[in-house]
Amino acid sequence: MSFSPRPPDVALEMMKEKYGVEFTIVGHWGASSGSNTHGYLVTCDSFPDDKINMEVTKLNDGTIECRDNYLSYYFREQTINKLNEITSLVFSEYKLN
Repeated sequence: MSFSPRPPDVALEMMKEKYGVEFTIVGHWGASSGSNTHGYLVTCDSFPDDKINMEVTKLNDGTIECRDNYLSYYFREQTINKLNEITSLVFSEYKLN
């Protein structure tokens, strides 16, 4: 009997290959038990205090599709810096959260 890897395990490996970072599942969100799409919260050493969303879908042909928002954390500082730069041109006092 042959066992195929679980979709979340495949997705974790896909993310590792894509970003060169090891991820760990720390939670589950959304989707009913009969759904082909499930959401997971993952973390990594780069952003240990953040929960990154990973959505995994097992397609009808058996392939696994993975979507995530890792890049929003990866580029967070650059984005905040750019927003500060732009906002300061318009407002003398402001606060970005």
